[in-house]
Amino acid sequence: MTKNEQFEKLYLNSAVNPVLAADCPANFPLHWHQYVEIMAMPHNAQITAAPIVTVNNTKYILQPGDITIAWSGELHEIHQNTDKQVVALQFPGNLITELPEFMPLLNSFRSIHMISAKEAPELTQHLHAHLNHMSELKISGTPFSNVEILICLYELFIVLGTYVREHQ
Repeated sequence: MTKNEQFEKLYLNSAVNPVLAADCPANFPLHWHQYVEIMAMPHNAQITAAPIVTVNNTKYILQPGDITIAWSGELHEIHQNTDKQVVALQFPGNLITELPEFMPLLNSFRSIHMISAKEAPELTQHLHAHLNHMSELKISGTPFSNVEILICLYELFIVLGTYVREHQ
């Protein structure tokens, strides 16, 4: 692990930080922070070794399309992202927890750490579409792109919230 890979790239000048696959480390040791972190393996990922994301001592072996979530304050780490396919999204938890429409779902949200593409293919397709759009917006750097990324984050949680409500 190089010196630079020992530090997480948190961009505090924007509310939501899409982390492109090239910037997601191959291995990052056990840590926690106040941000929510979504780590996802694209559906079309070609991998030689499945990345492993550990959240609160539970290991999740990512397959193409899978999504993991580490909530604020939860211990998490990533291993074997050697193919640099994992993308991530970091954002302050209060962006979600302070919205009245999401408040009744907070316990349900926080219980989700893995969304399997095999078990919920339609859901993961929708969530990946939002993650991809946020990454594209980050790269574009167009005026108001940070606002658009925030809107896209809310759209992602509307999709997830709708799914949770339908499957409780």
